[in-house]
Amino acid sequence: MSRDPLRRILYVDDDESMRAIIEAALGVVGRFSLRGCASGAEAIPAVSEYSPQLVLLDVLMPTMTGPEILERLRAAPATRSIPVMFMTGVDDTAEIERLLGLDVIGVIRKPVNPSTLAAEIEDIWSRTG
Repeated sequence: MSRDPLRRILYVDDDESMRAIIEAALGVVGRFSLRGCASGAEAIPAVSEYSPQLVLLDVLMPTMTGPEILERLRAAPATRSIPVMFMTGVDDTAEIERLLGLDVIGVIRKPVNPSTLAAEIEDIWSRTG
């Protein structure tokens, strides 16, 4: 069984310039409906309000990391089944494998290529449906 086409993405990154890049790459190039958040504290209620099909989380953020946000999403019945992808600047194979073991559908390495990011996300989405 395949998933519905991906349309709504909520992305979380504390870096304002990275959020702008993601917005251009996914909103303009990928034509997704997006909601960006600067922190886990902002993202947790936004997931319930926005009802994304996918949550895209930066791994390293102050206060609440991507894995901590994932843990909170998985603990709540309303958000536990929402697919999640991580984005990380870490280029360590063991760390990427660890992240993939955390109930996510994929890990995207930074720096991202704005012209191919939407296709990369769609590819992961289509392979995990």
